[in-house]
Amino acid sequence: MRPRDISYRHKLFAAYTALGRYDEAQREYEHFLSYPVLRENRIGGIPYYYRGLFYLFSSKLVAESVVADRIWHGPREPPRRAPYALMYEIEAYYRGLPAQAKRLVPKGFHPTWSPDGRRLAYSHGLLSASGVAVLDTETGQTKLLATSGKDPEWSPDGRYIAFEKDRRIWSPESLAGLSIRTWQPGGRQPTHAREVWIVDMTTHEIRRICEGTCPRWGRRSGRLYYTSRQNNTLYSVSLANRDAELVEVLSDCDGSPVISPDERYIADHTPRELRIIDAVSKEVVGTWIAPPSSQGGLNVSWSPDSRELSICGWNGSEMGLWIYNVEEGDTSKVLKGWWMTSRWAPDSSKMALTLGVLIEIWQVDLEPGVPTVASFDSLQTIEEHCLDLMERLNHEVAADPAFVHTHYLRADCALWMDHPKAAEYLQQFEQVLPPYKAMSCAHEARWMLDATPELRDRLLPLALLLARKAVEKEPENVDFLRTLGEALYHTEDREHAEAALLRALELSIAASEPRDPVTAEVMQLLIELYESWEKPEKAEEWRAKLPVEENTEK
Repeated sequence: MRPRDISYRHKLFAAYTALGRYDEAQREYEHFLSYPVLRENRIGGIPYYYRGLFYLFSSKLVAESVVADRIWHGPREPPRRAPYALMYEIEAYYRGLPAQAKRLVPKGFHPTWSPDGRRLAYSHGLLSASGVAVLDTETGQTKLLATSGKDPEWSPDGRYIAFEKDRRIWSPESLAGLSIRTWQPGGRQPTHAREVWIVDMTTHEIRRICEGTCPRWGRRSGRLYYTSRQNNTLYSVSLANRDAELVEVLSDCDGSPVISPDERYIADHTPRELRIIDAVSKEVVGTWIAPPSSQGGLNVSWSPDSRELSICGWNGSEMGLWIYNVEEGDTSKVLKGWWMTSRWAPDSSKMALTLGVLIEIWQVDLEPGVPTVASFDSLQTIEEHCLDLMERLNHEVAADPAFVHTHYLRADCALWMDHPKAAEYLQQFEQVLPPYKAMSCAHEARWMLDATPELRDRLLPLALLLARKAVEKEPENVDFLRTLGEALYHTEDREHAEAALLRALELSIAASEPRDPVTAEVMQLLIELYESWEKPEKAEEWRAKLPVEENTEK
């Protein structure tokens, strides 16, 4: 053991816990939280900082104990409060996984089936370091294809596996030794941007295709689709000719767009909104707003017949697994917990899923010839999901009242479902917030204001609180003032919105050229404010001051 190793204190905590020496374990827990990088009170995003990293280590400890059929604590049970409350929850969840589910890979993510459904390509390792491997589900044998890569995708004819390469470069021995409970960075940093590569499963040739990310295949054409992060555009390319030209499919993508197997639709998404887009007309033909979860962001996958989408959250999210019926537009939650990605087998007889936090791959068997939801005993609506989430968050707040992220998520959930205690939970979140980073508050407020109007309006009280906090800490920050002014504008507090925007404009003009984009954006917000305020003269006054290229109606 190495005292400078960030996991060292948790190893001591685990040892004391196993011996039943809980007072000493508690001291190690508190010592772990004393690391400077963990002391910041953060909101939103991945809550590794503060207590989240400790809980990550603890979750894997409990899961490994359950798999090995051993007890993770001493003869006398530890108290059901932090840091043990979550460990009890993990144990109950892990033991309660569906009977038709089985673990395939103890360390991996992003599985994809071969066309015959016998083999599984997956990211071998952790989210921070992985290679590409193939598992034969019948023999249990694993073959490592690349020591640097992630997110493999099998071509419809089975000849190629496309994957993204942006990882650190690891030796096979280092990949084999990776563990969530050690969490040690390493490897050589790549010098290139994120790239799409392919493995020829016949010749074993590995070659670079292009700069890009999120590779997918079109089943009808056999073309390879990927997203360029340089311009957020979805492209396709044929592998039949190495000199084939790229074809632009969809520009201005929001997230990681996924082409349907029949290549008729594209699933794109923001952190909380799914959009189904017609690949030819580019029209949005379906939308779904995701419920609150502990991590923003969605992972989506198409069913082989292009009639359904599976929807999960990012790593650490407890959004569960949802099935979206494209034709009907309805959605049901079929599995609870930390499911992160899911993929149907080509014959729809089973799904491979990534269990987030623990970074494991599981298989769930499905009933043939029926909609996917028919294979699951317990379904939930969004309303039922939110009620369960609220109950769990109340327990977590009671067990660990200082964990800001839980208060933040509870306020989000209460506002989303118009809970009668929303104002109370919002006030409690504000009380535990200090100390905080102004940028974190502004960032969270910004995404809420940029969200679809339905989501924005529900979360507006939270966005306004966060925007105020950012300005309180940095009152001369133009971006923070602009965000506050926009939040006040949407709450129809026009006088205070005007004051915030005029101050932002004053500071922006003093610090930049008149044609600066930020200055123009603040002017445009003032125009919209005065128009909603029924002050057309004021609106015209600021419209006349806009730079020529911006002097248009939105």
